[in-house]
Amino acid sequence: MKGLEGKVALVTGAASGIGRATALLMASEGAAVALVDRSAGGSEVASAIQEAGGRALFLQADLAVADAEAIVREAVGSLGRIDVFFGNAGINPHLGDITETSMDDWDLITTIDLRAQFALCKAVVPHMAAGGGGGSIILNASISGPIWGADHSVPYGAAKAGVVGLVRSLAAQVGPKGIRVNAILPGFIDTPLNWVTDPAVRERIIGRIPLRRAGQPEDVAKAVLFLASDDAAYVTGASLVVDGGFTL
Repeated sequence: MKGLEGKVALVTGAASGIGRATALLMASEGAAVALVDRSAGGSEVASAIQEAGGRALFLQADLAVADAEAIVREAVGSLGRIDVFFGNAGINPHLGDITETSMDDWDLITTIDLRAQFALCKAVVPHMAAGGGGGSIILNASISGPIWGADHSVPYGAAKAGVVGLVRSLAAQVGPKGIRVNAILPGFIDTPLNWVTDPAVRERIIGRIPLRRAGQPEDVAKAVLFLASDDAAYVTGASLVVDGGFTL
């Protein structure tokens, strides 16, 4: 139904997993897509979109050090504007006990998973507001942190809880500009971040999920698409859990 026909989306962490699935789905729904990732694999996703007749731009950047305003300027310069921002890029290292977690670990995780989200929102909002038509911002949080304790990594849990706080505060601030801001909270999803999970641990996790399967990147992408589209025109400041019922 081309729910994003004529719109421009910016997607971070777009080379694989949830970001890749979301970028492809948004393109199939009519959006031009600017893809950001530190991996050169993002160019393959952009090529796939272009080969299917869509518009796509790949910007290779490491969000630990990248200039968010420069990323947004380049995306706007090439594609004209930004109507949708999906802040998906993040890292989830399994660090273990807090006493074994260094301050460098804390700085890296919170920089990518929270600070970069703030920086990109800060850069995107003026462009959305200037267009007069509002926009939609969706940030990838997690059930780990906001709902479920991230005992494998305290910095990760803290950063993801911070993302939800960022979403709620920003939604309240930019709502009068017609900009909606929501969080997506995935559970156990088959992405590169979870492929390292021990098979026995994986089966134990799936056994806890009422739907009895791991989620697929496309499951999350479809939820993001809803929040990005006009179907969610009266949804802002929300946290949409996509976990197959795990947190029940």
